[in-house]
Amino acid sequence: MNLNLTQLDLKQKLNQRETVIFLATLLVAFLGFYKSCVVPNQQALSDTKEQTQTFETERNRLIKQVAAQKEPKPQDTSHNPWVGTPDALNETMDSLGRPLQLKGISLVDLQLSDIQKKEDPFNQKGIVLTLSGNFQAIGQYIEHLENLPIPLLIESFSIAPDGNQLSTVVVKIQGGFYVSK
Repeated sequence: MNLNLTQLDLKQKLNQRETVIFLATLLVAFLGFYKSCVVPNQQALSDTKEQTQTFETERNRLIKQVAAQKEPKPQDTSHNPWVGTPDALNETMDSLGRPLQLKGISLVDLQLSDIQKKEDPFNQKGIVLTLSGNFQAIGQYIEHLENLPIPLLIESFSIAPDGNQLSTVVVKIQGGFYVSK
């Protein structure tokens, strides 16, 4: 089979049939692009506008509802398990330093401070507790902390080996208690 290929001249003019085919191909490509890129974006835009209107309506309704409500009542802390009484705080502080609980541990430092927040219906007491002892005794003491009369809310906890003795660790616990006013 013998193929006779002629050399293409890119400078020659297109005949009428070729021009119609070329324009039809461009039109189909443009319509395909428009349908696949532009139409979905318009649909997404209208959906977003509807959602925005819904959210704005809900927001306005909530603003009116909040404005209609009276000043909030103070919270009743008597049934809250995270908030203790001043007597329970004294018992908790006594429990932290009991010799039976400190077996194998030395209490290096114990600091208690008041943290005042005007909007809270209770007092917050901050505590910094520094202990030194063997790892197992520290673990038992931490188990004891889980059973305090008022829950200790731990904000930070660090443990490091004691520089002087390899079998001893130093633990620093920072946290707080919530006590009713």
